[in-house]
Amino acid sequence: VSELAGLPTGAVIETGSGGSGSYIRWADGTQICLFTASSASGGTSSWSFPAAFSVVPQVFVSVSSASPRFASHNGATATAVSYDAWDTAGARVVLDCDLMAVGRWF
Repeated sequence: VSELAGLPTGAVIETGSGGSGSYIRWADGTQICLFTASSASGGTSSWSFPAAFSVVPQVFVSVSSASPRFASHNGATATAVSYDAWDTAGARVVLDCDLMAVGRWF
């Protein structure tokens, strides 16, 4: 990574992974975190990002199911987000959820 007028330039400058997913940081300040986790039927689930953001990121949640289902999220901070998976009757269900957060790391 090089520097121009005090700002880093170039491509990916850091990647990592662990028990709470993976992340990629670019020199322009963009960060993306990814994780697949099960939702809970008895209450809201939460995801702590594998690398903190400098501000609250945009969060996306999707589910993979043979039956109609949907996912939602709320309460995002720079370090975590809460999410749920639902059936069409409005009940929380246990499903694998793909989560992605996109934002700034500096």
